[in-house]
Amino acid sequence: MTDDSPHQTSKTVSTLPPDDVTERFAVPEPPPRPRRRADRSTWFGDPPRRPLAAGHVVLITLAALILGALLNARGLHKTAQIQAPGWQRDVALDVTGGLETVAGWVLLDRPREWLQDAAGRSGDYDIDTAIVIPPPHVTEPAPNKGNGPTKPASGPPPKPAFSPQHKLRVWTAGDSLAIVPGLSLDQLVSSAPQIKVMGVDGQVATGLERPDVYNWFTRIRQEMASSSHPDAVVLAFGGNDDHSYMTGGPPGFDASASFQSKDWVKEYRRRVGGVMDTIIQKGGIVFWIGLPITSDGGRNERYQFINRLVSYEVNERPGKAFFVNTYALFTGPNGGYADYLPDADGQLELMRQSDGIHFTPAGGELVAKQVVKQFHTAFDLTSWREARQRAKANGGSAGD
Repeated sequence: MTDDSPHQTSKTVSTLPPDDVTERFAVPEPPPRPRRRADRSTWFGDPPRRPLAAGHVVLITLAALILGALLNARGLHKTAQIQAPGWQRDVALDVTGGLETVAGWVLLDRPREWLQDAAGRSGDYDIDTAIVIPPPHVTEPAPNKGNGPTKPASGPPPKPAFSPQHKLRVWTAGDSLAIVPGLSLDQLVSSAPQIKVMGVDGQVATGLERPDVYNWFTRIRQEMASSSHPDAVVLAFGGNDDHSYMTGGPPGFDASASFQSKDWVKEYRRRVGGVMDTIIQKGGIVFWIGLPITSDGGRNERYQFINRLVSYEVNERPGKAFFVNTYALFTGPNGGYADYLPDADGQLELMRQSDGIHFTPAGGELVAKQVVKQFHTAFDLTSWREARQRAKANGGSAGD
């Protein structure tokens, strides 16, 4: 008999898979609590650190800047000194001059001096504007002993001779236009047994106008005072001298004399000639690399003017000073500036850097070859080889 009683309990059967049932009716776990870093300031019983107030930070920063300025007061004053003339330079000189005075009072200039002494750079911050050059050497004629008119010399004096036993010492110095030609020259003659290179001293942004920036008169005088001073001195100056400001002049000279003015020309020629005489009177011979043509027409006019002044001084010292005319050397086929020029094989090669002033290595090599030609004009660099060949032909021996 079938039980159709309405009070019969019915059973509900889930149709979900077991896993879904578990996920649907499971109680979600709480998210993990972030771990707090231990406050290390309380490990040893110290109270937590409080951040500095903004005002304290400003005061500490200001004190650090003042301390740094006092420690480097001499360097800041030198930087102000070598700036271009103007009110900014005047203000900078006043401020840094006061800093330098205070630093000297409290002895805060000493630590940097000690470091510079240890590094061999003790004179970096000295402002040396002294121009010490010898008076022009005047050759007195030989006295006439009453034997009639003095006969002129039969010919030019013999050239100084050099050999592997008595090498020609070569030194290059000047502004940035001396660097690439100087390095090319050293490389070009390094294999010559009768030549000894003494390196290249190129100082960027220097010249003969501003000894307060770098005193070339002192540097060259020191180089020539050595017992092993150079015999051939290759110079390149003028690239930074086309301005109307010249420091270190004689008493009464107006430092702001305009470029190309009578006073400016007189003083600049005195400096050019003085550098030459410093070298010549110590037994050296000068090879002056002239200023090249550039991509700037206005600069070209100024450079040509300086080249003429240097040429005048060279011509007053025949046989002792030589001029390397790079202006004509780097003039293009159309008579103007050219980045590319033909090399020894007739192939066009990039000779100038992108600034239109300085030389590429190929351009430096072109200048160096012209300098070597002048070497052969001034010196006897080959007779030692001829003497050795004659000695070998006669069955003798000759040293290298």
